[in-house]
Amino acid sequence: MKRHAFLLIALALGAQLYGQPTWTDIMNYNGYATEASGHFWVFNSGQVGSTPTWYTNTTQTSIGSSNSGVMNLPLDGSSNIQTAGGYDNTCTSPPGSWTAYVDPTYGPYRYPQKRMTSNYGPQVGNDYYKGVGFQGTLGRGGSESSAGGLAIEAVYFHEQPCFFGGREYGFEFDPATNVLKAYWSTNANCSTSYCTAVEVYESASLGTGWAGTQYFFEMYPETHNSTCRFVVTIKNGGGTPVYGPTATADVSSNLLTVDSGYCTAILNEHGYVTAGIVYQPTVNYLSAANTKLTLNRVYVGK
Repeated sequence: MKRHAFLLIALALGAQLYGQPTWTDIMNYNGYATEASGHFWVFNSGQVGSTPTWYTNTTQTSIGSSNSGVMNLPLDGSSNIQTAGGYDNTCTSPPGSWTAYVDPTYGPYRYPQKRMTSNYGPQVGNDYYKGVGFQGTLGRGGSESSAGGLAIEAVYFHEQPCFFGGREYGFEFDPATNVLKAYWSTNANCSTSYCTAVEVYESASLGTGWAGTQYFFEMYPETHNSTCRFVVTIKNGGGTPVYGPTATADVSSNLLTVDSGYCTAILNEHGYVTAGIVYQPTVNYLSAANTKLTLNRVYVGK
């Protein structure tokens, strides 16, 4: 999930038809070691880590009917927004690209958040990930204000289990501005304070007005002009496209200078998918109950 200022790259004009991957549901069954399962995490109240919980066993269309399918703001017993996150004790052995000290017992600090993260995948044969999508509802109360912080509802693919470094792409929604974006990056979430290589982040604004109604959001990479780009489609509940399929601008030469293998990698990926909400405690929400990401399905392209 993003923590930095956004570099906006405009969507290419005009909609065309593109060959999309085969969409495959993930995180929809309990107790598997594959991407069919994962963990539900909550970081709040400054606690050391969170006890990971397997997803509730669901059918492919009812993730949103279980508690683990609703990612709302962590609240205290008085329904106030939590003012502290917690320490991620699954990341006590950071990769060599991290330069910041991580406590070997507690791991890195996480802002208050709820998230579902899949197991590593794909783990069958010669499958690869070639896109990410979800069926769900973005939520905002309509009276949020940013007060110096940020909040993001997001569904995204990432290579690294601890989120710092590697390649990443997906959807992110800012409930304060009501703007939905498709984004892609390398050295994800890295700054000179944390990593040996700094993140290159690019995005395409998908506009406003997507909150409060259930849609299918889909994004997958394709080769183009000796580089690559992403194709974005948003469908209504009946499966009819209401946005796209539309291609983003090409992945920039700036990103490819830092990561020359980016386009080859994202067309043949292994890694993780995360869906959730994260915020800085300085964010002021006047309608916290409605600021949530509700998930009915999460799926990947193969």
